Order: sequence, then C-alpha cells, then structure tokens
Amino acid sequence: PDIMDFIECKNDTSSFQNFNISVALNGSFLDVLKRDGEIQLNYRGFPFKSRIKVKDIFNKICHQAWQNGEPGVLFLDTINKANQTPWLGHIFATNPCGEMPLLAWESCDLGSINLSKFVEDGKIKEDRLKEVVFIATRFLDDVIDINKYPRIQIERKTKLTRKVGLGVMGWADMLGKMGIAYDSEEALKLAERVLGIIKENAYKASQKYGREKGYCFKVLGRRNTCLITIAPTGTLSILADCSSGIEPFFSKSYSRELLNGVKLEFGANYTNMKTALEISLEMHVRMQAAFQKYTDNAVSKTINLPEEATQEQVQEAILLAYELGC
Repeated sequence: PDIMDFIECKNDTSSFQNFNISVALNGSFLDVLKRDGEIQLNYRGFPFKSRIKVKDIFNKICHQAWQNGEPGVLFLDTINKANQTPWLGHIFATNPCGEMPLLAWESCDLGSINLSKFVEDGKIKEDRLKEVVFIATRFLDDVIDINKYPRIQIERKTKLTRKVGLGVMGWADMLGKMGIAYDSEEALKLAERVLGIIKENAYKASQKYGREKGYCFKVLGRRNTCLITIAPTGTLSILADCSSGIEPFFSKSYSRELLNGVKLEFGANYTNMKTALEISLEMHVRMQAAFQKYTDNAVSKTINLPEEATQEQVQEAILLAYELGC
C-alpha cells in the first residue's frame, strides 16, 4: 500500500543514501500495464480497499529513475525461474546492489575476475582464464567455511546452499585491448563466449570440489547451488585499476576523491573507445542480456542516458530488459 511513497523515498536526500532501492515487478504486472488495468493493493496477502492503475505505478517508477537514477527494477518471475532450490522457498529480495537474489537468511559471497589481465596480442588467454576460474571458485567456497557470521541463522542457511557469485570486471578494458567497440555485435558475441567459458569451468570446479568435500544438494551434483554473478565492482575496480563490472568507460579521464582526501586519476585511451553516454540505450540493455545468459544470479548494470533523455526512454529500457530475459 505504501508503494508510491517507497518509489519516492530517495527524494529526501538526507535518508537512504548508502544503498540502492528497487521495485519488484513480474509478468502479470506488465500484462496489466499493457491493457491499462488496475491492481488491488495488498500487504502480505491481505487486500486493502484501494485499487490503483498499474500505469500510475509504472510511470512513477520511470519518472523517479529518470529524475535521479532510482528505483531500479527486479523481475521476480524471471529470478524465480532461475531459482536453483525452489523446494527451499520463493526468492523475493536481493542484496543491496541487486545482483544476488537470496532466500531468507542467505548471504552473498562475491568475487570478480579482472578480464583486462587475460588479453595478449589481441587474443584471450583462455587456458589461463580457465585455471583462474578453478582457483577463484575454490577460494569463494572456502570463504563460506572460514567466515564469521553475525547470526546462527545466516551461517546455517549460507552453509546449506553455499551460494557464491563469481563475476568479472575490466570488460571495457578487455574490449579496448582487443580493438573491439563496446556497442558492436562482435562485443555481444564475445561477452557470451567469455562468460560461457567462466560458467562452464566454475561448474566443473564446483562438481570437482563436491566430490572431494561434499555436495550442497546431491541432486544438483555440485558443491554450490549458484556460481555466477555480475556485481558492479565499484570499489574493487578502483583497487584493480580497471573498468567496473561490464560497464563501458564512464569517461576518457576522470578523478575520484577518497574519504582521506587522496585524489585518484583515471584514464583510458583505446581504439574504437566510446564512453557510456555515447552508447545507445538498446546496446546497454543488450550487453546486460548477453551476460545474463550465462549468469546464475543477476547482473548489476547501469544504463547511462544523456541529460536530454526522456522518461519514455527509461520506460523503453525497462521493458526491453524484461523482454530479453534480464
């Protein structure tokens, strides 16, 4: 019932600034939107008297995202189609950046491979990438056992499902080193190829470690229920001096000031390099969809639009993302 207030909550710049907010949508919501219908507001299954036009909710989401970048959206039906353990429950929430759908009491255990380190003479070092995937998968799985948990419920659930989220950063750097434009069909094909290699070998690693150490669920035949996640890697990519997540370069040069006053300078100069605002809305979403094909969990992705962008373009991006299976 308080959905409209929630959508607008970050208009108050003094609150809620340290995490992202998203609204959960599903296919039935979008079906009602197409026929310009109404829905019954409810709280935990208990209906309220008021009904509301779906278009009013969706327009509010798009307006706020156009105005200040939030809320994002999550497609809960798409998420639950990929739920590896439906017998444990329905997924209805994610971690704060949206890339890790979680059951009650689960935690997220993320790590990202810097793809810029796997290009030599314009070609991908596939053998080395496969080797690193095995190491990274084992490392993330070991974190589950060595970690200290704040609540016993979190420890039990995390050790039951053993979800890990191996992802990537430095994608724009990899493309730059290979002379491939971010907004090209070649880049989309390469995205599927690279993440396909990572997923295949992460699963092989989890099967191997399952045989050695025990399976999370024998029916799955591996040690971890989920293995692949694309996180935003905002801080990690700064530490690794590479582009963040699967994003294009935000700018050809920029600086960031840290809390201690230290200023870090960043710059990149590759052939065919386009910055985030030079890439079309459609190609931003298609890149997300390409990575989603080989991602167990979700993909954290920003669609950068120029200042003159319209609210209708935000709406177009959301609907295209759903259509492409994000």
